[in-house]
Amino acid sequence: MTDVFLARQGSARRQRGRRVVAGLFFFPRGGSAQVARALSHALAQTGWEVTLAAGSLGPAGEQTHAPTFFGAVDLVTVDYSLNRRGGDGGVPFQPSYEDRPGAPDRVFATVDDDAYERLVDVWADALDRAGAARAEVLHLHHLTPANEAALRAFPTVPVVGQLHGTELALLRAIEAGAPSGWRFAERWRQ
Repeated sequence: MTDVFLARQGSARRQRGRRVVAGLFFFPRGGSAQVARALSHALAQTGWEVTLAAGSLGPAGEQTHAPTFFGAVDLVTVDYSLNRRGGDGGVPFQPSYEDRPGAPDRVFATVDDDAYERLVDVWADALDRAGAARAEVLHLHHLTPANEAALRAFPTVPVVGQLHGTELALLRAIEAGAPSGWRFAERWRQ
């Protein structure tokens, strides 16, 4: 009788375990967002329960607004909009792997420890709201403070990291000789 009970219990655990929490640190603006949206839909169609934690920017209707862009995906957002940033407890604006003149997002290699730690805290909260503790796996796009948040807040949940071209471009730029303003370039290289 005990063996039958344990077999049923294991079967129920496997059925409940088809849950993935995906994370896209950035607001929707490029190919990574397209990949995250397509993968979330494809996983859901194969029986996975999927929740995506993603950055968001701007009002409803804008393609940078995560609920507008991702549509029917079960979604938890980190709002990087100006009225949500700064001040005490505000969300620091997302850094980027690209150093683009005039862009609102600074390159990761210039992010100091305080901003980094705040982003880790914000993303630990986002992953928690997305149900990371109940997930069978976390699927995190890019290498960002979301990865550190997952490691600290959910150390027993396996993480699949998906690299995209932008972080590799940052590493190449650092190896070629980082610009003088990239004070934390070596940390990002490591």
